[in-house]
Amino acid sequence: MKPTFSIIVFTVLSGGGLGLAAILALFADSLSSRAFITAAGISFVLIAGGLSASVLHLANPKNAWRAVMRVRTSWLSREAVSALIFFPLFILWAALHLTKTSGASFLAWVILICAMVIVFCTAMIYQSLKPIAAWHHPLTAINYLLFALLCGAVLFCTIATFDGIETTHMIFIILFFTIFALIGKILHYRRLGKTEDVRIGRAVGFTNAKARLLDAGNTGQTFLTREFIFTASAMKLRLLKAFSLAICFIAPILVIILTQSGYPKIAIVFVILLFAGLFAERWLFFAEARHTVRAYHGM
Repeated sequence: MKPTFSIIVFTVLSGGGLGLAAILALFADSLSSRAFITAAGISFVLIAGGLSASVLHLANPKNAWRAVMRVRTSWLSREAVSALIFFPLFILWAALHLTKTSGASFLAWVILICAMVIVFCTAMIYQSLKPIAAWHHPLTAINYLLFALLCGAVLFCTIATFDGIETTHMIFIILFFTIFALIGKILHYRRLGKTEDVRIGRAVGFTNAKARLLDAGNTGQTFLTREFIFTASAMKLRLLKAFSLAICFIAPILVIILTQSGYPKIAIVFVILLFAGLFAERWLFFAEARHTVRAYHGM
């Protein structure tokens, strides 16, 4: 699949923002008002920025409102509707929490569930695609959720430490999500290696003998070849994979060490690096996916 910059920005930023919102909903009481406002503001900006970036991928952005029209059949519509519900609830919850109003604790659980539902719907947009065998597996949704929560926990820990708040409890949470996100990613790569391309014979139902494509049917690029067929050098893929694995799973550990040692300003560098690693991971998620349409073009 062709890695599209706007979609990569959308999934990384909104995932991180929603993960922060979920962690914030669980541990908001441990923050000062200033730290809470900072965390809530960063979460809101990341989610809004990510969702705004997704609109840029549309051929006709002015029709983005139609995304809410097919909730019964489309994971994209479910994601859009969930986001529309989330934003006013998030603002209301933040206001109730800051004013110590009753009902804030209950609404925090609603925010947690709603944030995870949006991430799940985003993942299901890809997991539901049967033509891409590497995505059509529960690991897709699991990895999206784990990376979102990992990113959210790292952001929360850094913000809290800046305000001088004790974050020892976050060590175990970050380690938990780091370990399981690493396991999930390794399992994804193992599955990717075992996933076979659909050959032309199998694609057309001719399996008794070897079939080969005589003519792709077009002399130039089409929408299908531009969007669903992407080729990158093996060296580039290996380097990016090594970079993403190293950064995504070492940066959170370094953030823990630096925040607990009283160096939150230096920890920001590794938070930024974590996002860079997530961008690389998400680029690979698309670049390494092989759509069955390749079979009809002899690739």
